[in-house]
Amino acid sequence: MKILLLCHSSTGNTRLVARFAARHLARLGHEVAFHELGRGTPPDPVGFELIGVASPTMYFRPMFAVEAWIDGLAALPGATLRPAFLLCTCAGEPGAHFELQARQLRQKGLQVLGAHWVAMPSNWPPHRVLSRAVEPGLPLGRLLIRGPLRPLRVGLGFVWAELTEPDARDRRELEDFLAAMPAAAARRPWAPPAPEALYRAWLPGARLAGRKLGPREARKSTQVRIDPGICERCGTCVRACPSGCLTWPDESAPPRMGSGCTGCWACYNHCPHKAIAGWGSPPGLGRYPGPSAPTRALFADEPR
Repeated sequence: MKILLLCHSSTGNTRLVARFAARHLARLGHEVAFHELGRGTPPDPVGFELIGVASPTMYFRPMFAVEAWIDGLAALPGATLRPAFLLCTCAGEPGAHFELQARQLRQKGLQVLGAHWVAMPSNWPPHRVLSRAVEPGLPLGRLLIRGPLRPLRVGLGFVWAELTEPDARDRRELEDFLAAMPAAAARRPWAPPAPEALYRAWLPGARLAGRKLGPREARKSTQVRIDPGICERCGTCVRACPSGCLTWPDESAPPRMGSGCTGCWACYNHCPHKAIAGWGSPPGLGRYPGPSAPTRALFADEPR
């Protein structure tokens, strides 16, 4: 089966999982094309039999930049819907992520047959600042999530971010999902779940929050700003910004923050000189460096 996998990643978590997914689908005998949204023109989806979309969850919903890119994609021709699947990474839970994305993709001629999420450590700096403050209790958290209490790791991950580090079971569950999607796409007629049934939120209010929160509220919860005394004028933040709101008209001065910020913290997390501050996060404190070495090894071609 010819499969197109579209991906966006803020700090590397989703990219790691999505590239693993592309390789695993290829190992299963499928022809897979991988494309990162925002990096050039994606392949024409018309020639593909199954399309996957992998993106991070932000504030219990898809990233606003991903929604904007999908809005810009041309709708597939013809009256017949084409099969699709969704992947996401998140530290808490997807909330309304899959529901909103499935409805948006349906407008583009795609029917979502299934969705799967992989737990990853939070890359939200205020969360990581809090987690760092209570880090001495992390061994207790790891003890609490053993055996049948494993589902508690996501809830406790709001306190200890590293509890959501993925493990071998997460990899196996992802492999099972990936194997099931081409089989589901090949069966006709499809019996797709309703968008709101793709994921059942466990945190009260998570789905409602994801539906209601907009860029304005997200931007207010970020309040990122560049410290001109620390900034080294490297331009990393400009290249990392998925919304294009950071501009750099004068390379002898720090980049400028425009009005299009959507509160994703990509600039903060990517700045190598820790020159960006934000709400609840002094410059560089709580910065997420990307997937750990054990997590990268977990999603390598072969487990290590």
